[in-house]
Amino acid sequence: MELPQLMELALRHHRAGEFSQAEALYRRLLAAAPEQFDALHLLGVLSRQSGDLPRAISLISQAVSIDDRQPAAFNNLGVAYQAAGRLDEAELSYRRALGLMPEYADAHFNLGVVLMAAGRYGEAELSYRKAIELKPDGVEAYNNLGATLRALGKPEEAETAYRQALRLKPSADIFGNLAATLRTLGKAPEAEFAYRQALALDPDFVAAEHNLSLLQLLQGNYEEGFARNEARFAVGTGKRYQELILSRFSGNKRWQGEPLAGRFLLVVTEQGFGDNLMMMRYLPLLREQKPGRLMVCCHRASLLRTLQAMPGVDDVVLLEQVETLGELDLYCPSMSLPHLCGSRLGTIPDRVPYLSLPTGMREPWLSRLAGMQGRRVGLAWAGCALNQSDGERSIPLESFAPLMKVKGVCIVSLQEGDAAGELRRLGWDIIDWMAECPDFMDTAPLVAELELVITVDTAVAHLAGALGKPVWLLNRFAGEWRWLLERNDSPWYPSMRIFRQPRPGDWESVIRQVADELGALVAEEVGSRGIFMPP
Repeated sequence: MELPQLMELALRHHRAGEFSQAEALYRRLLAAAPEQFDALHLLGVLSRQSGDLPRAISLISQAVSIDDRQPAAFNNLGVAYQAAGRLDEAELSYRRALGLMPEYADAHFNLGVVLMAAGRYGEAELSYRKAIELKPDGVEAYNNLGATLRALGKPEEAETAYRQALRLKPSADIFGNLAATLRTLGKAPEAEFAYRQALALDPDFVAAEHNLSLLQLLQGNYEEGFARNEARFAVGTGKRYQELILSRFSGNKRWQGEPLAGRFLLVVTEQGFGDNLMMMRYLPLLREQKPGRLMVCCHRASLLRTLQAMPGVDDVVLLEQVETLGELDLYCPSMSLPHLCGSRLGTIPDRVPYLSLPTGMREPWLSRLAGMQGRRVGLAWAGCALNQSDGERSIPLESFAPLMKVKGVCIVSLQEGDAAGELRRLGWDIIDWMAECPDFMDTAPLVAELELVITVDTAVAHLAGALGKPVWLLNRFAGEWRWLLERNDSPWYPSMRIFRQPRPGDWESVIRQVADELGALVAEEVGSRGIFMPP
């Protein structure tokens, strides 16, 4: 068989997915002509498709060393480098392809993927837009453009890109992306519809199921939202929690709301500090069911003492101690408690304070604060940097300059972590004793002696709320489900007032409002010293 015929037959097998036959023919070609460009190039492509990336890179590199005028070969070399995680070399290869063929839509798209992975979103946007200009039916280009625009803080444009992608080809993933964007824009009903469309196309799309649950909770639909939220254990951090923590209890029965009388129930903490402080309100309700034993397994040591102070709990253990518990009847993840206790907007257990402080813990802070002039206001301006939404919820301390101008206020820092360093850098007149508060049970008595807490959406808000202290929450535009929509109060914490961003990223107007109202509050005669009227 002549070489051109061999090549044609190899290509037919390759296109049909018959890789072993195609490879055998490519090798026959190379045995006869070792520098045959097409055979080297296509065998390299086949190697990449088979998952052998080192061989793919070697073969395609050999091909372009023989003929460096073929844009498709440089594009395929870039794809192989990209799959191997060698993004700089992938970018160079795509740019070589575009140098040879500037109107190469696939190379523009692939370059956009690499630039996006490198966090160079502005450049990625240009690449995707060029790919779309050259190939207007490129669904993935529109989808990736949407993701890039979201990263650039352009959700309105991202919505347009996703909708165009869906007009070209509806898919569950793109409906999910559109829904997340609509959620960011505050379009909750439209976002819910988009998630339902995603699930109609793919009923096993667990990320959409979970996100839909959070959206329903945000809108106050607790009956469906909490039930659907059990899907959290199949996706993301919830899946890791299932694998690393709940799997330890797989030999026991998961509580599904059946009577607890006389039975040994273990509540297992999950998610963040604030989540668990929020769920502690359910422990007294569980005790009312008269379980034979009620215990808590704490997966975060800094919560241990706080949980031990809860009335009605027989004991609290750390995760590494669960093997010592002996046989238990039932276990329950803490964030499942609202669902299993049937909580609705009007039936949330909202009696505060529900966090108890051991006798004598408040006195040292009371004596230290006694001589301070002005109303004692706590301030926390940042959450945990590991939270994927932290950039939206945390605020640079310097943005709080208007609060520093309010007369008659003594500000006390409640900030932990790296963000506390901002205080030292600015040198503001803010009292900082947080080095003496290694866990929440150390911070709680300090909060208990304050008259108001002003905080972003972090655990401090839950700690103050659990103590029944007046707390002003500074909430980002697309806030978490628990703070609902448009309300300036919270059914979870009666002493809370919510100040919401009027638009994404607008902390300036929020802080200005807080400063104005704090100044007005200080100026008012509201009763005896040390008490703020409820919001």
